[in-house]
Amino acid sequence: MTQPTKTIKFELVAIISEGPFFREDRKATEFRNFLFDDVHRCISTRLPDGTFTVQTRLVTIEAPQYDTLTDDDVPTMSEWPFK
Repeated sequence: MTQPTKTIKFELVAIISEGPFFREDRKATEFRNFLFDDVHRCISTRLPDGTFTVQTRLVTIEAPQYDTLTDDDVPTMSEWPFK
């Protein structure tokens, strides 16, 4: 009999300003590259005008799924691209 595999899924949901999606500075560019790379699945939805005092987006980021999780699978703060 085969043991069932547990899949671990990480998802982050945040409301952020529009800035990183139109600015051309290094941090904004690296952030967009991180969101839309081949590893993470990102859904970005612009919220209606007037939802907040600034233009905002609802961003959902799905991290890769792991059958098992080790310390090597979890990025350290130094590995994050937007410092």
